[in-house]
Amino acid sequence: MPRLAETTLDWRVLGFATATSLVTALLFGAGPAVALCRTNVQEVLKEGARSASHRAGRSSPPRDDRASARADDRAGAGAG
Repeated sequence: MPRLAETTLDWRVLGFATATSLVTALLFGAGPAVALCRTNVQEVLKEGARSASHRAGRSSPPRDDRASARADDRAGAGAG
């Protein structure tokens, strides 16, 4: 590289970029951290257990809306 020796590092730009990245990381990391601190973990776990036991008691598998829509289209096509 012909002019590589003439290049220098601008410490002000490096400092600004570092400070900007740290502030951004702190701001975007603080939101989920605060939300996690306000969450009642026991209640979330109880609710998850209730919904899991409700799903386990279901007699038929969950309905795939795309497959049922295709079946409805085939049934409706012959009726018209």
